Amino acid sequence: MQQYVYANTTGGKLRGAVQDEICIFKGIPYGATTAGAARFMAPRKRAPWIGVRDALRFGPACAQLDILPIRLNSEIGQLMQGGLDERTDTYSEDCLVLNLWTMGMRDNAKRPVMVWCHSGRFAEGSGAGAWCNGAALARGDAVVVSVNHRLNVLGYLHLGDLGGESFGEGNSGGSSTGKLNFAASGNAGMLDIVAALEWIRDNIAEFGGDPNNVTLFGNSGGGCKVSVLMAMPAAQGLFHKAIVQSGTLRHLAGSRLQRTRLAQALLEDLGLSAARLAELQHIPLANLHPAIAAMEGKFGDPFSMGIFTPTLDGHFLSEEPFDPHAPALSNNIPLLIGSTRDEMRVLLGEAAFAITVDQLLPTLQQLTGVDTRTATLWIELYREIDHRATPSDILFALASDFFIRSDAIAQAQRKSLQPAPVYMYQFTWHAPAFDGKYRAAHGLEVPFVFGNVDKAPGLCAAPAQYRTLEAKISAAWLAFARTGNPSHDALPAWPRYQIDSRQTMLLGDACEAVDDPAGELRQAICAAKFQ
Repeated sequence: MQQYVYANTTGGKLRGAVQDEICIFKGIPYGATTAGAARFMAPRKRAPWIGVRDALRFGPACAQLDILPIRLNSEIGQLMQGGLDERTDTYSEDCLVLNLWTMGMRDNAKRPVMVWCHSGRFAEGSGAGAWCNGAALARGDAVVVSVNHRLNVLGYLHLGDLGGESFGEGNSGGSSTGKLNFAASGNAGMLDIVAALEWIRDNIAEFGGDPNNVTLFGNSGGGCKVSVLMAMPAAQGLFHKAIVQSGTLRHLAGSRLQRTRLAQALLEDLGLSAARLAELQHIPLANLHPAIAAMEGKFGDPFSMGIFTPTLDGHFLSEEPFDPHAPALSNNIPLLIGSTRDEMRVLLGEAAFAITVDQLLPTLQQLTGVDTRTATLWIELYREIDHRATPSDILFALASDFFIRSDAIAQAQRKSLQPAPVYMYQFTWHAPAFDGKYRAAHGLEVPFVFGNVDKAPGLCAAPAQYRTLEAKISAAWLAFARTGNPSHDALPAWPRYQIDSRQTMLLGDACEAVDDPAGELRQAICAAKFQ
């Protein structure tokens, strides 16, 4: 028989479920509707409901382009089965909901709160996937929360310079005059997460959590969102620690003017002008999404976060997240950051596994834009590290370092100049699926972090073999959320990251802290990328 649990929140009373002693609340509204006249507007508080609201099912994910069937029909889709959105519920632009797992209610336990920002760039995904189910992590005596928010054009279409009221003091995207105000439109998705953090501040004690000990964590696009929030004034004081997993965002894609031109192109594609912005709020999603696809094809590139991303608008975001330095707003926020060793094995495509020796150099140059001398040096340095590496092994390794690891290092280095500590990791475990083809690919640390390796059947046939590593990684994330330091008794000493030693914890079959792993190659890649 199902056991229920009840919670009193600022929005009203909720009914959740108890499963294996974990209290679970799904689909909790943290904001008002974002559909219709509220499309592109800043999030607003929801009016309280009457009676008891069920919180037993995941709420809708943000409406998005449906590319999941392509993934599921591929090896990568099978590998990451459980890491993708469960798709058990609907998709809607009315998507401001969160999910919560906790061991106790109203017990003043002051558990650390861990808020998951989901992956999927700024364009897709949701907080409802088997890998990021928070039950196992909550069993470590934390309150775990995952958040859905607006994505793609619904969350990041910058209309603030095309019409409506201009930016002004205290302007949060609303209007007291009744005139439409699109000031928040370019960062609406990020403001949604801020609204979720405000809900957590006001309600989390009911669920046994500590509103003064909140950790943001996210993988890939989720890590990028965490990076942006560290530079966002509206988020200041709402979280206290940050974890960025393979998702550094040093600077935003495109200037404010370029984001405005993108919005103009979308309007033209829809047959609208700036004078008719209000009509954009009422175009059916079935008509809006093909226009999004057209813009992706026209403006997108394969390694971007998507064309609709946060905007440096000078109001909600006034500085780049981590370029040229770490944001002063997060001066006292401890950071845990890292990447997987073989990120690009699931990101470059199947053809990359078949490149030849003759194709390696030109392919690497085409991907990275470096000159022949630089690319040749990188290849030589990697061959010194692994004499048995195939051309595809070298391409994947160098592309992983260039596109993801080097950015994580730059973010850690800039953050290390601030008072709060930084800790660096590299996930090195090789997934045995498909004869080990994908190794430690992008995103594969997520089920280890959440304690959900048993929910990752595509990675390995015998998840029990990896329980020890899972326990070490999950405990490190919990320790960091609790204290700001990921060290615990089952791991070797984990020193903070500093420029002179660059100590990095390798998380794999053997866990060890090493000084500046592959340092000569790291130096060569960073010198070319950040010159």
